[in-house]
Amino acid sequence: MLKIFYNGNILLTDTGTQAQSVLIKDGKTFQTGIFDALKAKYPQAEKIDLQGNTLMPAFFDSHSHFMAFAISLIQPSLKDCQNVEEIKEKIVSYLKENNSGNNSWIAFRDYPYLSENNGISKTDLDSITPNTPVVLQHQSGHGGMFNSKALEVIKQNLSGFSDEIQEAEKTGYLNENAYISALNLIPSPDEKEVFGAIKKAQDIYFSYGITTFQEGFLTRQMLPIYKSALKADIIKGDIIAFTPPEDYASAQEYFKDINSPNFKLGGIKIFIDGSPQLKTALMYRHYIGQSGNFGTCSITEEGIKNALNTAYENKCQILCHANGDKACDMFINAVNTYALEKPDISNCSPVIIHGQFINPFHLLGIKSLNISASFFVSHILHYGDMHVKNLGYNTASQMSPLNSALHSINFTLHQDTPVMLPDMFESVYCAAARKSQSGRVLGENQKISVLEALKAVTINAAKQYGYESLKGSVAPGKAADFIILDKNPLSAGIEEIRNIKVLQTIKNGDTVWKLNN
Repeated sequence: MLKIFYNGNILLTDTGTQAQSVLIKDGKTFQTGIFDALKAKYPQAEKIDLQGNTLMPAFFDSHSHFMAFAISLIQPSLKDCQNVEEIKEKIVSYLKENNSGNNSWIAFRDYPYLSENNGISKTDLDSITPNTPVVLQHQSGHGGMFNSKALEVIKQNLSGFSDEIQEAEKTGYLNENAYISALNLIPSPDEKEVFGAIKKAQDIYFSYGITTFQEGFLTRQMLPIYKSALKADIIKGDIIAFTPPEDYASAQEYFKDINSPNFKLGGIKIFIDGSPQLKTALMYRHYIGQSGNFGTCSITEEGIKNALNTAYENKCQILCHANGDKACDMFINAVNTYALEKPDISNCSPVIIHGQFINPFHLLGIKSLNISASFFVSHILHYGDMHVKNLGYNTASQMSPLNSALHSINFTLHQDTPVMLPDMFESVYCAAARKSQSGRVLGENQKISVLEALKAVTINAAKQYGYESLKGSVAPGKAADFIILDKNPLSAGIEEIRNIKVLQTIKNGDTVWKLNN
């Protein structure tokens, strides 16, 4: 079927120029050009009047956890609670309303506190829920508070973290590897409920103009859920998934009978450190006021080497979660050392995920290794003031060094959903404005233009994941994955960027979401 979009602003063509109209055929961009000429040549084409609105490529979700976001939609949230007392009331109310059984896990999301010094204590949690395993998941996704009943289950079923569990029996807190492993003990919801959550999550991604999603850490527990969802054909967006290194081969085998154009097993994912807001990002300098705390290292150098070997042998991509400057250096040095023996490791297109405090001077050095980065730039808005307090202004102001990256490597932006909603215009705004919640500019020298930020979540993102010939720009032969906007982001003021509305999201030429639909 032929369609011509006209009478609007058409952005991000491969030539870098704006087009007057675009013709799509069989779900792909066929031609761009002057409307009258296309109309005369293809009179049978459906004419779609943009009415002065803006059409551009749909966004890529360069890094998130799609299934975790879907599951979070059926979990009770503590986001709107203003203090500990409100959190306690929320938990009590939820237990009362849902008649939770003694052995049924309950996971609350969006817990805002970092320790029991300013949050809820394990004793408090035990007094509220003595018989039901409960976890309060921190907003960062890297730690949480468990009650004693939950810790009993964890102690019985989780090996390799005896020291962490012993400490948690005192404080209730687990973080990083122990925390993530503990969450895997929580039983999955029933299939009908999960399918509903997947559809809802997908619509939310579409509403933000995203048609390509990422499953940033595909665990074994998720495999049957994804397989069932793909067989049921409820996933309409494109999903790229990354597994732990030890699970890649089994995941390949597991999905070998699934022939879905919407799912790709992209490679593997490793973690080097934690999150700066939990003070577990691995840094060279200690956190202010904590002279012995340089963050947490979640993997050995040998572990990184083994992961690179897995990626190399399987000819797949490798993503590395690294926030702190030391964590980023560990990965860069490991790739560089590995490349001395196997230079074609660069074909695995390594990606540093988050890269919050990567040394800007190291960006030039990684270009030759084909390492790219996906920056969590919205940290500046949501946690920038906290990072100034914990790490000092000089360090915090150079987080997500986008301008330095612009002149050295391919980079993308992400929201790390469910940590934040998949709002790519927020990422674009933060890249251009670099303002914290207090309004303080963090890193004037690292600002980039709105155009470059838009490229980071379209053209650059397609390149980062090997889709540059298939999507990411408005160009002949590429998928007609478009969004229609109520404002042109290139002419809007920076402060207007976050208020731009996605009016319509188009996947392969067909509308999959429409505002007020």
